[in-house]
Amino acid sequence: MTPEKYGLVYSDAAKKLAECYFPGALTLIVNTAQGGTQAVRVPEHPLIFELLKYFDEPLVQTSANASGMPDALSCSQALSQLDGEPDVYFEGEDLPAGAAGSTIVNTTVIPPQIIRQGKLAVKF
Repeated sequence: MTPEKYGLVYSDAAKKLAECYFPGALTLIVNTAQGGTQAVRVPEHPLIFELLKYFDEPLVQTSANASGMPDALSCSQALSQLDGEPDVYFEGEDLPAGAAGSTIVNTTVIPPQIIRQGKLAVKF
């Protein structure tokens, strides 16, 4: 994915982190050309990664849980937290209790800030 094609502006830190950790359990908050911010992730799940390669376009999606709610560990938990059913979802195996989400790093500030520590330990 070329970030500029989608109006995303990667800082040097975002480029370095993406090169090191994508695909993986990392979410980057980056600037947009319109002056806002956007969260970006390239997941390591084989099915989603194949979809991304097949369509050669990003997928726009919500988190699997509502803001402020506990992480959803199953499809039924995620659906119960979301406002209405999503257009598409894939039901897979439940995650184990205590499973950590992605690490979220805000790369729009210097130095980058870890917003949520997930299962991935990043080095700047």
